[in-house]
Amino acid sequence: MKMGLINLQTKMDEIIKENKKISHYEPAPIAKRLFAGIMDAAVFLFTFFILALWVTTPIAKAGMHYDDYYLLGERYQLASHLFLAEKSDDNGNDIVVEVKDSTGNLRDYNASTLYYSSNDNPDFYIKRIYYYYHNFKTGVDIELPIDKGFDAVNDHFVSPEYNTPIEGVLPKDYYTNEWFSENILKVNAEDSFFQIDYTNPNYLESISLKDESKKAEAVSFLKNKAVEATNEMYYSSYYGEINNKIKYIQFYIFGVAFTLSFAAYFIVIPLIFKDGETLGKKSMHISVISFNGYSAKKRQILFREILLFITVSLLGIVVGIGLTSLAIISLGVVILFLLTLIPKTKRSAFDFAAYTVVVDSIHSTWFKDALDEKRHEEELEDNMSKYKKYIPDEEKVLQVGSTIVD
Repeated sequence: MKMGLINLQTKMDEIIKENKKISHYEPAPIAKRLFAGIMDAAVFLFTFFILALWVTTPIAKAGMHYDDYYLLGERYQLASHLFLAEKSDDNGNDIVVEVKDSTGNLRDYNASTLYYSSNDNPDFYIKRIYYYYHNFKTGVDIELPIDKGFDAVNDHFVSPEYNTPIEGVLPKDYYTNEWFSENILKVNAEDSFFQIDYTNPNYLESISLKDESKKAEAVSFLKNKAVEATNEMYYSSYYGEINNKIKYIQFYIFGVAFTLSFAAYFIVIPLIFKDGETLGKKSMHISVISFNGYSAKKRQILFREILLFITVSLLGIVVGIGLTSLAIISLGVVILFLLTLIPKTKRSAFDFAAYTVVVDSIHSTWFKDALDEKRHEEELEDNMSKYKKYIPDEEKVLQVGSTIVD
């Protein structure tokens, strides 16, 4: 019998390589995981914004009266004289409209603080700050009742009483002209920017600058005073009630959209796809398997993703809601991801808890479970037995070059 022993051995090696899966895995490289994470985050954020814009926001506006509460907040701001109403013309250009009270249709307006006004006239700020203390805080010249509750459904304040002082605020006779000069303008201070002409019966017209060259500094000083008054208004009980309601509705809008989009993409898809894959993981050829080398069970994948959801949700609660907080949350997740990849196996905290590992599916092989591994070994033995008769007895053959001689 003549047969190429080397060719036979090569054939056997190919058979073994083709049929015998050696159960081992290589942790997915950090670069692959990072690119997969970026892709998953992009898809998730796209889904999140679609749900927020087209599902939860319309529901909040229709059923929770979001626009009505927002309008009430703006009316309160404009009534304080510390805000300007910004309106756009037909060409889309912003028009700043001075509003001293909250009369008129304000649905087309958007209130902004005095601090961001480009007006460089000190009298402009003095009058508005004066009206805040002298008129707004005492309920004078305010056509909306103050601190008496509101009915967002019918878009009006509940109380029929008008010119009602805010609860807990001192009466009008406390905010005298002398009080304003002393506590706001600081006219008696050596470094004061202002002076009073006591011969002028009109108090606001009697105020003037000591030094015209310090006009810009005086405007900056008045803007800071406006900020102090605005912060005081923010902490009033009535505005706080409106603001808390708005925040609650915003939490619903973003919270429900976040939960639905996260559940759909990071929980449902990994449970449907093979080996806990998302679109990002699938494109980068990485998979989630059990740490013992077998395929991860559905409950492991579910537990792993729920831990991720809880972590991201807690970050969201801590930093709040908004685009800035989304950036902070994303940065926090990236930092957590990098810190937990220090171990040799590159397992995250979620992997340790769920007893899983993220592997490079191209360079890894694994079985579904122990039974699958045993079944594969039995098939390998059956496939190998048919080739055993072609293997020559080493004691009865002589190799001359690449030829076998009996």
